[in-house]
Amino acid sequence: MRIRIAAIGKTAVMVHPATLVTVGASLFSGQGLFTGCAVASVLLHEGAHAIVAALMGHPPSEMELTPLGALMRMDDETAMPLVKRIPVILAGPVMSLLIAFLSVLISRWEAFPLEVGRALFLSNLALVLVNLLPALPLDGGRLLMALLGRIISPKAAAKTMKVLGTIIGLICIGVNLWWLMRIGGGISLACAGCFLIYSASGGTAPRALILLREYMARKDRFSCSGPVSCALVAVNETQTALDMMHRLKPGKYTIFLILQQLTAKILGVLDEASVVSICLDQPGMCAREMIGFIQKKESQKGSDSG
Repeated sequence: MRIRIAAIGKTAVMVHPATLVTVGASLFSGQGLFTGCAVASVLLHEGAHAIVAALMGHPPSEMELTPLGALMRMDDETAMPLVKRIPVILAGPVMSLLIAFLSVLISRWEAFPLEVGRALFLSNLALVLVNLLPALPLDGGRLLMALLGRIISPKAAAKTMKVLGTIIGLICIGVNLWWLMRIGGGISLACAGCFLIYSASGGTAPRALILLREYMARKDRFSCSGPVSCALVAVNETQTALDMMHRLKPGKYTIFLILQQLTAKILGVLDEASVVSICLDQPGMCAREMIGFIQKKESQKGSDSG
């Protein structure tokens, strides 16, 4: 259903048909000035993200205009080092703050009509305030997710963001309903709240893809930093490969000791590379079976070489 309208370098610019309907309805209702300023502000906001990402060597694959704003999609954002990822995330809010500041100056200099300056200021101020909320897929949520990924496991970070996004979405709906009953107005904040709840419940990427990207990011960090700390993690023989993936220690190379369920005897040792390789094909394979699988592969490799 999406329409490709342009391409900027390697970035495809898409628009959802509902966006055209929304813009048309706004123009028909006499909100053309504010709608135009809002669309321009959103494009500049997302454009700042895209430009900084391209400068960092990670150009976005796609930008999409939706009725709720614009979305920039990067195939490898979670694999970016934190020193690159944070500037990309903050580029949008910084651009919106800059436009809001310039709109005040331009209005004072009377270079633009006062209505244009007011519309630019309000639309960009709203972009900053909303986008810095700590909920995915907003910039504040992306920033918090990036920071959490350095101190806790991907699974714990995802659960934290899910709860936080749901709470913030419910607050947005409640505030909008209270405002509507007291003063009147629109339901934009409630729509944004519903969007945040939907994003929190559905996630933004398949779980296996998130785990794979996290592992690739770990490999990049290890290859760049040289020697790294090692973590020993003891797991029950019944734990699956997917469960073990969730127990990878942030910033450390993880080695798993597989323990027998009743006696706690060590049945074998698995490194994280073997666990990830098996998880991509058979995420439900238990640790005991994984040891036998690895031993069988090694014996076959030895017989082939012999």
